[in-house]
Amino acid sequence: MTVSITELLLKKQAESEEIKNQNIELFKKKAENYENIMRLIVKTLADKKIGEAEVYELKNAIYNFALFSSEKMINILLTVYKKPNYLRSRGS
Repeated sequence: MTVSITELLLKKQAESEEIKNQNIELFKKKAENYENIMRLIVKTLADKKIGEAEVYELKNAIYNFALFSSEKMINILLTVYKKPNYLRSRGS
């Protein structure tokens, strides 16, 4: 009986460790995607212009981020994403 309990506990511990590792990887992907989006937004705002290549790059980055994010965060990013369009329309 002791062997069965020990076996069960070790199995649960291994499962817990696997979930922890998956969560760490997910967090790393989220952080990487977030950093990429922020880099693109800061670059675009600093240039005060946005070209077709930058639009494509931002859309792609937001799409990748959306795979790992909540709806609230996606809406925040889309709000910021619209700002460069405003700058482009003003001809700045």
